[in-house]
Parts: sequence; C-alpha cells; structure tokens
Amino acid sequence: MAFEIVKFNEFKKDSILKELEAFKKVMLKNNVNFFLLGGCCLGVVREGKLLSHDKDIDIGILEDVDLNNLQKILSPMFDTVHITGLERGKIVWAKKEIDGKLLIFEIQVHYKKDDVIFMNRDMGKSFKEGWREGRIQWDAKYFNTFETVKLGEVEYLVPAPKEEYLTVQHGDWKTPKQYGDWRYNIKNLFKGWL
Repeated sequence: MAFEIVKFNEFKKDSILKELEAFKKVMLKNNVNFFLLGGCCLGVVREGKLLSHDKDIDIGILEDVDLNNLQKILSPMFDTVHITGLERGKIVWAKKEIDGKLLIFEIQVHYKKDDVIFMNRDMGKSFKEGWREGRIQWDAKYFNTFETVKLGEVEYLVPAPKEEYLTVQHGDWKTPKQYGDWRYNIKNLFKGWL
C-alpha cells in the first residue's frame, strides 16, 4: 500500500515532534551523534517549530557513522530504512506510516575534505542549470561545535554559529519564503562532486 507524502501541517498535532523525540532517544542510546539541518534547522531557529509546509525531517550525520549499524538500530522504529547514493554521497532514508501518511527522515551524510564539509547530491534535471551532480558545501567551522535549540521541550543540535550557518545556506533566512523546489533557495550549491 502506498502512503501519501504530505506537508507537516497535515499530520496530527505533535505527532512529528513525538517521532523526532523517539528518534533522538534511539540515537543517543546508541551513541550516534546527529544534528538538524536544512528546513528543519531553519524552522526551529527562526520560528521555534518545524515549517508547516515541509515534507521531511532533515537530519545530518558525519561520515564516521557506520551506516549499516545505523540501519539496524533504526529499523525497529521505522517501516523501512535504506541507504542510497554513491561513494561520498550517501543518504539514509527512514520512512514510517502515520495515519495513512508517510513521514520521512532524510539523513544526510556530511563528509570532510580539507577545511570543507560537503554533501554530494544528484540534483536532478529540475535544477535551473540542469546539473546531474552537485554538492552543498560549508566551511568546516560550522561543524566543529554545535549549538542547542529547543523544539517543544526537547533540545537538538544545529551547526554553529547557527545564524551564520543559515545565512550561508539560505541568504536572507529571517524572511519566510516558500519555494516549489528547495534547490532554488540554496546559496551554497556547487556543480560537481568533491
């Protein structure tokens, strides 16, 4: 049976927060560090909540995490957990049905090369330059330490300093905007893989 992918505002109140809190407990129990990124980081920092129009939970991990072990520890709490991507471009997709709707955790592996942290991505043909391969990259300083932000009653880590990280990622992140395709709003997107 296929479940519908919907915006967060179509889930029951607090159901996503409960799932994220359960995810954090499993990750902490298994000593796997993670942080919020992308739209999740933006929503929590700017509005103190997840963006109502978002459709997945954006999680970051560093390349030292054993992905096969991560798949094993997450499998009991999700309907499916699978690893996709190519070398130095891995993503772990953890999916779960909640009341006929599909909740997706997109767990992005972040890699380090010299003083750069990056995620390699297949950007697809919808991106304005039609890139098939691209990367999102940051100065590694944003991932040397992390700040905590509160979502509900639970604290989560985000890259630090968070405001500077969001400016590099989104430009004017303080002004709410919606895009049909997130790739049109990423400021630190580059052609080619590292």
